[in-house]
Amino acid sequence: MSLSTKSGCGLPQAGLMKLKLCRVSGDSMSPQFVENDYVLAFSRRNLRLKPGQVVVVSHPLYGTIIKRIAQITNDHKLRLRGDNQQQSTSTEALGEIIQEQVIGRVVWHIPSTFRS
Repeated sequence: MSLSTKSGCGLPQAGLMKLKLCRVSGDSMSPQFVENDYVLAFSRRNLRLKPGQVVVVSHPLYGTIIKRIAQITNDHKLRLRGDNQQQSTSTEALGEIIQEQVIGRVVWHIPSTFRS
């Protein structure tokens, strides 16, 4: 799932903390996050990440993406996955992600429409 930069993902900054608002594009994280939803990602130095958290990442091949942390390796690299395995790029294809590629941890979800 990619995040649209056309919507002008905002980057309000306050000291060492950053908040980034991005529009979701794609269905790799459905049903939780779907096309045209928004997510707010929180970033700061030494962001503590855990498996199961959703992160926004700058990927060298896929651009800005949103994925769930599947695993953190002993050398602190992340293995990511999409919630919708049939619509998502595989964990293997994404490769291991280093901490510096993490833009932020998703802390808020704004659905595009009210869904039941």
